[in-house]
Amino acid sequence: MKEMKFQRSVSSIGTMVALGQERGLSESQCLADTGLKAGQLEQADQLVTSDQELQVVRNLVEAFPADRSLGFQAGLRYQVTTLGIWGFAIVSSPTLRSAIETALRYIELSFVLIQWDFQEDGETASIGFRLDKIPLELREFLMGRHMGVAYKLMLEMFDKQVMWLVERIELIQEPDRDLLALLPLPPEKIVVGCESNRILFQSKSLNIDLPKANSATSAFCLEQCETLLNRRKTEHGFSQQVRRLLLENVAAMPSLDQSAEHFLMSSRTFRRRLDSEGTSFRKLVESTRQGIALELLETGLTVEGISEHLGYAEPASFIHAFKRWTGTSPKRYRCHK
Repeated sequence: MKEMKFQRSVSSIGTMVALGQERGLSESQCLADTGLKAGQLEQADQLVTSDQELQVVRNLVEAFPADRSLGFQAGLRYQVTTLGIWGFAIVSSPTLRSAIETALRYIELSFVLIQWDFQEDGETASIGFRLDKIPLELREFLMGRHMGVAYKLMLEMFDKQVMWLVERIELIQEPDRDLLALLPLPPEKIVVGCESNRILFQSKSLNIDLPKANSATSAFCLEQCETLLNRRKTEHGFSQQVRRLLLENVAAMPSLDQSAEHFLMSSRTFRRRLDSEGTSFRKLVESTRQGIALELLETGLTVEGISEHLGYAEPASFIHAFKRWTGTSPKRYRCHK
């Protein structure tokens, strides 16, 4: 799974700031070097970058270096309301399997900072957490936080049944004793020195009906997730400004350096700005060309004409790119429309 660089709601930062304040930090200390001001935490539509959230984590870790269970304690503070429509969509899902699928499908609406995935192998299923993209000094906090949130979500979905649902928790490093005390599992279910960080449970539990499942609520939440995700992808971020530049120059798209010059910034800064919004110049070029190609195929324009319109030197290059985007050729795509 890709590194979590997309924008997200400010509510997660608000939760961590509240934790810091309870331990004696000021709001400004919690938000140091993030570029955020106090009033922004109260704005429901305020979006922040993963780098800003990581900076809040860094501020907490540096302020309380001896508290190794701080991340897990932070995770336990995340309610479904903190997670927003993403959280409600998960909890209202009919089964654990659909809840996991929903979580992964709309993960760009979450506060997730580490990479995680789902695997099913025979009688065992697992949710894995990878931290190789996270700075070393922040890994313990974030691992604890995400484990805490995962536990809270499972508790929300299954109530007290979560105790028997978890087969075991596998961890690469031995956690702090205070953290072990916080985990509501018998010691034998927590295994350290493993190759990865995972929560394991029986595959048959994937199809158990969730106690709080509601088909109407689930359908509404999924619709809202889709709408919100599409809106965020088209809102007025820097990547959207770059996309507009590309759309204005489809037949002769500017290079990365030329685009950076257009926005009066260095190529390095240009890349960082796009990276902070979870994308890259290459991805924007590809998605822009793909979108235009799909629209033009609806008009009946020839493949050669579309290729020329998009600035390809020859149709073969366009056909190769289209197959990479869609898995099929332009002509076959048009035939199946």
